[in-house]
Amino acid sequence: MRTNNYALTALFFLLISSGGYAQVEVMANAQLAIKAGNAEGLVKHFNDSVELNFIDEKKNYSKTQAEFVLRDFFSKYPAVDFQYDHKTTSRGGLRFTIGTYTHKQGKFRVHMLIKQSNGKYIIDLLDFTEE
Repeated sequence: MRTNNYALTALFFLLISSGGYAQVEVMANAQLAIKAGNAEGLVKHFNDSVELNFIDEKKNYSKTQAEFVLRDFFSKYPAVDFQYDHKTTSRGGLRFTIGTYTHKQGKFRVHMLIKQSNGKYIIDLLDFTEE
């Protein structure tokens, strides 16, 4: 009987933590894609419509449009590195990150919003602000 309690407790914690793992997985994959300047890899984690902000220009894009815009951005500002500086989660489960995107001519501060939609974690906003 005691073994069943341990198994049920372990299963419970596994189910609870799986949502957290999905958030972490999206963040890790996004970091790798940004660091590599890989627009296609990054867009895989986008919402169907995503807000992209580049140097004070805000606009909503479809995934397809976002991929073209990001390809152009990464070609103008080739990636040298990307690291998260800060990560936090709101009470409502939204995940916010702040990072530094280093390119050959300088740096951008990067804000990212990750939310849950239809059981999946997706990037809803990506903001590049020149430092």
